[in-house]
Amino acid sequence: MRSIVRGLVAVLFAALMLAIFVSPVGRMLEREYGLPLLYSVRGDLPPPPEAMVIGLDNASVGWLNAYVIMSNRTSPRLDTCLPDRAREDLMGAANINHIPRSVHACLLDELTARGAEVVAFDINFNKERPDDALLAAALGRAGNVLLFERFDQSPDGMIQRRQPRPMFRDGALGTMAFHVDSARGEIATSYATRYGGTDLRGMPEKVWQVFTGQDLPTASVDSQPIWLYGPPGTIPTVPLAAMFDPALADMLPQDLSGMVVFVGSSDPDDPGIDDHFPVPTSPGERQLIGGVELAATAFLNLLHGTLLDRLDPQSEWAIVFFVALAGGVVVLTQTRWRLMGSIAVISIGYLAIAIVAFSEFRIWLPVTVPVFLTAALVCLAAVSVRYFFVRALVGRLAPQPVADMLLQGTVADRKAAKSEVATIIFTDLVGSTALAEQMDEVAYTAAINRYYDAATEVIEQHGGMVVEFMGDGIVSMFSESVTGPDHAAKGCAAVKALVERMTGGDAEREGDAPEFRLRVGINTGITATGHIGARHRFSFKALGDVVNVAARLEQMGKDAEHAEKHTVLLSETTRAAAGLEPAQLEPLGSVSVRGRAESVAVFRLPIAVAG
Repeated sequence: MRSIVRGLVAVLFAALMLAIFVSPVGRMLEREYGLPLLYSVRGDLPPPPEAMVIGLDNASVGWLNAYVIMSNRTSPRLDTCLPDRAREDLMGAANINHIPRSVHACLLDELTARGAEVVAFDINFNKERPDDALLAAALGRAGNVLLFERFDQSPDGMIQRRQPRPMFRDGALGTMAFHVDSARGEIATSYATRYGGTDLRGMPEKVWQVFTGQDLPTASVDSQPIWLYGPPGTIPTVPLAAMFDPALADMLPQDLSGMVVFVGSSDPDDPGIDDHFPVPTSPGERQLIGGVELAATAFLNLLHGTLLDRLDPQSEWAIVFFVALAGGVVVLTQTRWRLMGSIAVISIGYLAIAIVAFSEFRIWLPVTVPVFLTAALVCLAAVSVRYFFVRALVGRLAPQPVADMLLQGTVADRKAAKSEVATIIFTDLVGSTALAEQMDEVAYTAAINRYYDAATEVIEQHGGMVVEFMGDGIVSMFSESVTGPDHAAKGCAAVKALVERMTGGDAEREGDAPEFRLRVGINTGITATGHIGARHRFSFKALGDVVNVAARLEQMGKDAEHAEKHTVLLSETTRAAAGLEPAQLEPLGSVSVRGRAESVAVFRLPIAVAG
């Protein structure tokens, strides 16, 4: 039965981990922490050489402003191709969105002259501008230009397609779409490869055939994760100004044969550009990368078949479930170092598999939930299970108030004893030797344990605590700090309740076992309580004269036994503290206590029990 319960608990734990994994929180953990970890361990890779980026940045806009304003700035290319209207527009250009299209035409002519195989503009040419005709003419001359389309999602969830102006589409090699499958501000992990039934792999069929010699495959998935080669800037990026500034000419290769050049925003600090996304290149960092560089990366992924793959959802669910199930089984079956070792083997082993799968085979396996979250919760569960076990064990080995102090960490080592007023009760079984002679060892032990159970339950119900079991005797204490100011009265009440319970006998005896007889001594006074013993091994005790007198009173009961079944003797201090009138008790006079100079006024507490 216990094995079945453990199995169910392990299954429930695994189901919890799976529920977290499929939730938005789980997906966020894998994007924000799991994937960056895998990239960080893999390290940076040299990107393939077929793509580069011409970056549109604010520094280039500033250079263009200075070019038209300052007479000492010259550019052979712009001097011959830039019309006067464009020069006027450049004076007021505040960011890359204000760059005249004639500048793009000059850029396109220069890239074509250097032999660029394809030029891909990640710029939205869908609005009319005064110099559109110049750009359209440059597109026609080049014959190798791809134009990006835009897809915007409206508030009602509908996708709106924004295409370049027809005059640009007609002169271009084709249009292409690149859609990062993440909301603004989230990590960019994938790009669309199919949208509404139209293949959007990031390039038209002509470009695919030029670079691969193959027809464009017809089968594709809805979204393909991006296989990043490194942090932003890993794809070779040259600022726009380098195309026209002679001082920066060395930054751009003169021969661009066989290259696809992507042109787009590369300045993440430009507040007017909404085309940058955080990428998961290292844990804890959110580095922004331009959409144009993501497009170039996606192109290289598709060109070389270096695609980052994910397992189907069902396979990922199975991995998370069974890794978590293994962790749950470990918690419920292993102990101490074996438990920690098993957790380490499972976590490190699976993490190693995930790293190899990512680095060598470009397979993205989930790691955050199945490794780190599962391991953390498994360790927490293991500590919790053992804490409750220790709590239960300490509660059995020490009085409950003392156990609570130990578990709260308020008693770390042996402390000096403290003095307080308490009522000490010594309880002993009469005739236990004869009882042991009449019963076999197992039955006798069971009988004694039933007596201990009954006595402890009664004492604790009345606010006291059992300090010590001594043979067949019990030392208990009712103190001011634990029981309250009426500790003496509650102690006497507890003794009466215990005697009545012992007299009942049904729950405490088996078969022909003799009835229990109790001999009790009760004394009240100042006692020292604390942890007594060696420095590194001690137990809770109550010491002092009041304890010794209580023990002597219990022994005096041997001489004071009459026809009553039970004998309960108490001191004058207990009588006064409990508020008992002398008439309620049987006075035995002042009795000398062995080893003590002063005598003690002793009373017998009559116990009326059912016959």
